[in-house]
Amino acid sequence: MSENNLQIDTRPPELVGTKELAHAVSASTRTVERWRADGKIPYLRISPRLLLYSVPSVVEALGRFAVKAKYGPKS
Repeated sequence: MSENNLQIDTRPPELVGTKELAHAVSASTRTVERWRADGKIPYLRISPRLLLYSVPSVVEALGRFAVKAKYGPKS
């Protein structure tokens, strides 16, 4: 029998890294890093080099900074 050298990702599927989060919210990794440093988005520090994010939590947190339209559509 041959052994499979299959890498298994044990992270829960709702947690993503910086690159995946940047892709999910259409931002650069540097922007994600700046949001994190400014305290705008929640994250989990698993180790000094491993940071994970919950996409729904980040989207909710960023929603606080959304600009609301002053005027509604014309009828």
